[in-house]
Amino acid sequence: MKKSILALLFLLFTGIAFSQTTVTLQDQCNCEVLKGTDVSNPGATSPSGADLGDIYVNTNTGTIYFWDGDSWELTSTDDQQLTGFNFDDVTNILSLSLENGGNVNVDLSSLKDIFTDSNTAVTSFDIDGTNTNLVITDSDANTFSVALADLAALIDTNTDSQDLSLSGDELSLTGDPTATPIDLGAYTETVTGANDITVTDDGSGNYTVDYADGDKDDTNELSDLSLDGSNVLTLSNPATGGNSAPERPFGHRQPGPEPERRRAEPYRGSYSYADRPWGLHGDGYRGERHHRYRRR
Repeated sequence: MKKSILALLFLLFTGIAFSQTTVTLQDQCNCEVLKGTDVSNPGATSPSGADLGDIYVNTNTGTIYFWDGDSWELTSTDDQQLTGFNFDDVTNILSLSLENGGNVNVDLSSLKDIFTDSNTAVTSFDIDGTNTNLVITDSDANTFSVALADLAALIDTNTDSQDLSLSGDELSLTGDPTATPIDLGAYTETVTGANDITVTDDGSGNYTVDYADGDKDDTNELSDLSLDGSNVLTLSNPATGGNSAPERPFGHRQPGPEPERRRAEPYRGSYSYADRPWGLHGDGYRGERHHRYRRR
């Protein structure tokens, strides 16, 4: 009985002794422990002058930092993976689920586009009455104005004035030392004469050539001949006007000296006549006369 009481008293006093023992952080880490609110984020350099391994406790958040020689850093980190996420398009809240069961909510309202895409198309555009804005109208009758000055700033006006020169069959651009002459020999044709040739493009790649005289020779032109009732022979479409001359009726001999005639020696014998169809002869005889002559 006495031994049991002694054992109970021993255990009672031992518990009282343990409950009164205080273990400090300095004793465990052999370092100095600072506290306050100066350090609230990793990387802080104030307060400075701490020894390597000193501890700083933020009294507002309870976060413990240690001095690594240059700055106050977190004593531990938690590397976790996302296990899922969800976005509420009504509240614009993005909810992230962590592997340890925690959730993180992120408000994305500030990133929401204030415009609504209604898939419209441009239906017209024009310059306003002041000639200062380009007004664009979409299929929903919405209008948008763009200052012409802003458009002009985007347009490259770095142009220069140059001339085209033709030397023989080569076409060149003046003022450009790197320009390569274009050989037009395959597209040229030599034309003799002074008249101009006009080439017209009808817009579909067909070309019409119009010229006054193809051979450039005005001495061999084609004209029409006509004879009027007064027996005047006229040249129509002549190269030189007034090319007409009077003519005696056809069948009449032109005036001129009579041709020389040789008189035949009389034939010493008889004549023989044969009747022929009536016709008009120069000597007035109606018929055909056969003469036999004999020269002396």
